[in-house]
Amino acid sequence: MFWKPFFPIWKHTKKRLHKSSKYVLEYPQRWSVFTRFFSVAQPKPRSEDASQQSLQSLKDQYEAWKRNPSTVSFPWSSMFQQIQKWETQVAKDSFSPQQIFQYMIDYANHSMKISQMVNNYRNFGHFKAQWDPLKLDSQFGFYKHLIPQDRKQLLDWEYYKHSSKTTDALSIGHLPINESLESLFQHLESIYCGNVGYEYAHLSRDKERKWFQHKVERKFPSLSNEQKKQILKDLTAADSFERFLAIKFPTAKRYGGEGGESIVPGLHAILETASLLGVQSVVIGMPHRGRLAILANVLNMPVEEILHSFVADRVPFTDIYDCTGDVKSHLSISTDLKLSGTGNSIHVSLLENPSHLEVVNPVLIGKTKAKQDIVATNAKVLAVNIHGDAAFTGQGVVYETLQMFKLEHYSVKGTVHLIVNNQIGFTTHPQDGRSCTYCTDIAKALDIPVFHVNGDDPEAVVACCSLAVEYRQHFGKDVLIDLVCYRLHGHNEVDQPSFTQPTMYKCIRNQLPVSKKYASHLISNGVMNEEEYQQWIQDYQTAYQNAFQANWKPKPHFLQGNWKDMIPESILDTEPSTTGVSEDTLHRLLQKLCHVPENFELHPQISKLLEERRNILNGKALDWATAEALAFATLLDEGYGVRLSGQDCQRGTFSQRHALWVDQENEVHYYPFAAIGTCPSVYNSHLSENAVLGFEWGYSLESPQTLVIWEAQFGDFANSAQVMIDCFLSCSERKWRKQSGLVLFLPHGWEGQGPDHSSAKLERFLQLSDEDQDIIPEWYSNPIQQLQKTNIQVANCTSPANLFHLLRAQMHRKASPFIISFLLS
Repeated sequence: MFWKPFFPIWKHTKKRLHKSSKYVLEYPQRWSVFTRFFSVAQPKPRSEDASQQSLQSLKDQYEAWKRNPSTVSFPWSSMFQQIQKWETQVAKDSFSPQQIFQYMIDYANHSMKISQMVNNYRNFGHFKAQWDPLKLDSQFGFYKHLIPQDRKQLLDWEYYKHSSKTTDALSIGHLPINESLESLFQHLESIYCGNVGYEYAHLSRDKERKWFQHKVERKFPSLSNEQKKQILKDLTAADSFERFLAIKFPTAKRYGGEGGESIVPGLHAILETASLLGVQSVVIGMPHRGRLAILANVLNMPVEEILHSFVADRVPFTDIYDCTGDVKSHLSISTDLKLSGTGNSIHVSLLENPSHLEVVNPVLIGKTKAKQDIVATNAKVLAVNIHGDAAFTGQGVVYETLQMFKLEHYSVKGTVHLIVNNQIGFTTHPQDGRSCTYCTDIAKALDIPVFHVNGDDPEAVVACCSLAVEYRQHFGKDVLIDLVCYRLHGHNEVDQPSFTQPTMYKCIRNQLPVSKKYASHLISNGVMNEEEYQQWIQDYQTAYQNAFQANWKPKPHFLQGNWKDMIPESILDTEPSTTGVSEDTLHRLLQKLCHVPENFELHPQISKLLEERRNILNGKALDWATAEALAFATLLDEGYGVRLSGQDCQRGTFSQRHALWVDQENEVHYYPFAAIGTCPSVYNSHLSENAVLGFEWGYSLESPQTLVIWEAQFGDFANSAQVMIDCFLSCSERKWRKQSGLVLFLPHGWEGQGPDHSSAKLERFLQLSDEDQDIIPEWYSNPIQQLQKTNIQVANCTSPANLFHLLRAQMHRKASPFIISFLLS
């Protein structure tokens, strides 16, 4: 029979398949072979007799199947079931092989059409989704240069309507297909082309794609009336707060979040869902826009403290905190929240943010990783990273940080990213600000799913935020929410955006706030009444006015938590720290560091290095690498932690460290510090300076009992991390009262490596350590005060003993960043 050669294609799937439609969706290439066989590549019979014989054989198989279905293979059995159903419907006792043959052609073509429709919506539905509250593309072709129009054509009914009218033959997973192809089309339209556009088809694992299909194709569960009212209350609080600030301080730059207020209920949804799924601590990093509303309405910072920062004639912030202070849009908080939805408590930290966009990203990941290491689990600590659309595509630190998310010693097992997409840079149009379709497209290169959600649909925002947390907890991966909204004012409240975007801002001026839109929706649906809504507005305005008039004094909130035992600069040590160690201790630890396990095939050069180290016990001079190893070993022996990170630092750029030994026969790894009972965390980073230094800075903020070190391959590589040095290392304590004991290892010296690699540019660090070059402080003559009041310490080691004592001193006195240069060859 002429179809026999195709039988092997189907046989191996018999056990896996339950419905022919599942086969269509999971094995489209093989199904297309079947389709072509009947509709395109059908071989012509050599004679009428041969054709009749083939058709008769087909009928014989059908009759045999009716007597005993197990006599034919599964694909044919599934087909015959549909033929029997059709035969019954047309009320015929039997029908000819020609009819069977035609039915199979129709069935195969129809199945492919349905499969194509479903896959097109799953892959391209986001292009047609209504994620823009301003409808800029439909009105003005705002994205015509970015969105491929041919993809949208694959989602038009005209493309499918000429197919068969019935879908009874198929049941595609959990999609409700009952009557017609048009009903399926309408269902897919409502799921994939509504106010949320999903991008998950690019995910490499089938398990994740199926998870999303299961979640989104059933539609989100309906919210209760109380939940809807809580969303409106969040929106009203945010809108009322911004309006109050606009009235009281009309000329102040506050970088308000008007136009993107849905982030407030969205963040509440993230916290509530995270708490339900076992998260105990959340760390948030974000830029300036909308920060004050989030501090007041999500993180419960006293409104008095926020208003205090606007008023110049009240007690200065710096008098209370003994620091220079920072602009109000960089404020931070660390607090315990009682969640209204679940009743659970959760700790939330919002990190300080400098003016450089996105540089807080690796700091956030580093601090989160440190918290996870403390509790020895990833699932209980969640990172939430809020971005701007233009900065997310433009700043290289975004990619450098995203690249960490699967690296074992840097991964936090998933970050929830939330882009507040104003659809504009400062004044730059998206087509001038990026080469990709969406501002989120970089995430797809790293296997991260994306939700594009309309910021004027707060219920959809809440649903996406909850689903994002659920995905992170389930798969331990990053997930990205693109909150498409708008910016009510210009870059700040005194900026004029109509200079460059007149059309866009005509649309924006005609927009009602999302709180009013949603209130109207709830009132019209009988969820609440107008009087209740107006009372909420009045209550918030009264509360803000009372806070404005309150006689309030800020309370210090630095050196708390893990830092409660640290020394502030206002309390001076009376004696220098003792960093010496007994000779017996040094001998004991060095002997252990030179121990080689039995049957371990060590590299000959490392064997020679160990022999030289053993000679130190007999009076040989100490070298740089051994001094470092002994400093680490003695600190570990005293109960401190050690973390060293950088490019190729396990071996060491100059083959000097060898914190990891690799068996030359079987490549088994051995860590020599294991012999003393506790290993330092020495990790090779990916080839990034800016993000890795930022990560280690964040890690050090949570780890005062750990010596945290970032090592540059060469000292001049600190150039690529200069933003972190300027914005965090040199000034965090003076701006934000945040201490850190981070150490920078910068190889420095003329060793034949050329002009770049010969200098760590120490003059730059010396400049950063001098607040006013024309003033010599009165405490300059006191060496202890010099160490405690300096913002950073800079040292150029001239002997290995210098290095040993400096590293130990860093854990035995008040913490401040330490830049250490020395020879490594």
